[in-house]
Amino acid sequence: MTIYREQEVVPAESIQVFWDWFEKNAVRFREMLRNNDNIEQQIFVPLAENLRTLNAEIFFLLGYKEGQAAELILTADGNIKNMFLVDELLARAPQLEDWCFVGHKQAMELDNLKISIGEYHFNKDTIFFRPVVHEAYPDLIDLEVIYADHKEEDINTINQGIFIFLDNYLGELNFVKNIDNIRILPMPEDREDLVPVYKLKDYLVWREKEFVEKYNETTPVPGEENYTVLSATLPEDKMLLAVINTEVLQWDAKASHPWVGIVSLPFDSTLNNGFPDEAAAQLLDDIEKELTDNLPLEKGVIHIGRQTVDGTREIFFAARDFDWLSRVFYHIQQQYLATYEISTEIYKDKYWRTFDKYRVEEEL
Repeated sequence: MTIYREQEVVPAESIQVFWDWFEKNAVRFREMLRNNDNIEQQIFVPLAENLRTLNAEIFFLLGYKEGQAAELILTADGNIKNMFLVDELLARAPQLEDWCFVGHKQAMELDNLKISIGEYHFNKDTIFFRPVVHEAYPDLIDLEVIYADHKEEDINTINQGIFIFLDNYLGELNFVKNIDNIRILPMPEDREDLVPVYKLKDYLVWREKEFVEKYNETTPVPGEENYTVLSATLPEDKMLLAVINTEVLQWDAKASHPWVGIVSLPFDSTLNNGFPDEAAAQLLDDIEKELTDNLPLEKGVIHIGRQTVDGTREIFFAARDFDWLSRVFYHIQQQYLATYEISTEIYKDKYWRTFDKYRVEEEL
């Protein structure tokens, strides 16, 4: 059984090759940035190609201010499953004179942040927000974001502009970690409870302080694991079989582990009445054991259980943070890449509503 370690997902040799290439070109790149000299073909294209050899989902931003170091920002562009790859790459970045390497898009000063897409302008004067309170889900950070120049026919452009603005105003990690849900709305007639967007950072800091005080020392120890076998007959007489830790679903501190991770393993469902045959079942069990061995409680991860139906086994986890979850998911996909198709999901679900249908007091 493979036990995964920190800083080993992307081979160190591959990262070193990338940084060796960059270091050889660093002086030339900085001069081109300073002079704005054919930077698209001479810097952007080769940089993108070399990053793609590590991972196609790592992107970059380049900047230069007169008299300061050139800046290379590496980003997963909001994809939480790939953010750890940025961290691994930056952990091995060289110390180069006149260069600054940054992981993830950083928060910008609001006065300097002005996004324009076509006729629409996104800035501190055109964006407001309004918190939505849920009595049943008090830790949920749900926001209505109001745009002054909202036009329904251009909703996709407006949504894009709002998200780019918030990503840059809050910083990539802060945006991903601290907001659960956003709805973008037109300006209402009643504007009394609207809050200017410049107060959003303070609001999130306050909510995060509340959350940390409430959950920081929480550990999921609801007693021994208690897995329950649940079954159901679905349309077309398809059978669903689930093995779920129903005891942990009663835990009252679910929001301390807000990240849900799902690994999906397909199999041939035509051979055994919709379920895996013996050989396939053994492979599925082996992969699940490898996952649970590498996603222990000490890493802030809870194994919720699994579901088997219609040619797919799904394995469920909840985690305090997404970093280690995404590392292990990436590992398992790479390990079986040549022989087996594995898909993964990671998303925020503070109250584990994903698993409501498995509660023992409800019918499956």
